[in-house]
Order: sequence, then structure tokens, then C-alpha cells
Amino acid sequence: MVWLARGVKKTRRPDPKLFVPVILTLVEPGESKATYSHPGEARRVRMRQIERITAEAWRQDGVLTSSDIEWLTGSNGSTIRRLLEAYQERFGVILPTAGTILDIGRTLTHKNIVVEMSLSGLTTQGDRAADIPYHRSRRCISQGL
Repeated sequence: MVWLARGVKKTRRPDPKLFVPVILTLVEPGESKATYSHPGEARRVRMRQIERITAEAWRQDGVLTSSDIEWLTGSNGSTIRRLLEAYQERFGVILPTAGTILDIGRTLTHKNIVVEMSLSGLTTQGDRAADIPYHRSRRCISQGL
């Protein structure tokens, strides 16, 4: 499916490209005919689906908003938030969404990482700086945010 995602590629012009077309795989061949004996199985499939479409958009220089993910998966906002948080907690990876990459919405995950690192005595300089996911996060510490 072709979807218009938020663009993340910077240009020389003052305004970055707002939307980019991305090709997304909504359903893998085995997922369309699968039956689930309990809700946990459906939750795992939905989590894999969100992981897949966010990664596909990211590889094509785009990110999906929570609303995009809601429309594409047919899930409500609270379910999407819970699945994104569960994914981050389980795998220690922040999926690339508009909230985390473009700092849109109420997602503060990258700032949480920076504050936790600072409170545990780690700095944003040297080798550890590579562990901080986004440049904007590094400024949080330097500005005392």
C-alpha cells in the first residue's frame, strides 16, 4: 500500500519536505488467514505489524504519526500507545514514529533516556554520546531541561 508519511529528510531550503510517499506492507502472507486462540497472539501480530510499517516508512525517509498507525492497523490510539510502550520495554528499541523522531505529540521517550543517563552519572560527551538517540536530546542536558 502507498501512504503519505511525514518526511524526515532535510533539504537546503528552510522547510523540509512535509510528506513523502512510502510503500508499506500491511499484512504478511501468513497473517491474513491466521486464527488466534487467545488475545496475546493477536497482540503479538499487531506489534509485529507496527514494527514492520514504522521500519518500512523509516527506510524510505518517512515516519508515521500515531493517527497514521491507527488508520493503517484499525486499532485505537490507546492500543497503539500501549503496543509502542510494550515494544520499547521488551526490546529496548524506540520505534521511529513522528512523535519520537520529529518530537511531535506527547512522546517524551528520548528525553527520558537522556535524563536517566544524566541521573545515573553518565555524560552526553564521548563514547556515551552515541547511545543518545537524537541530537535534540543532547541539548536537553546542556540546557538543564
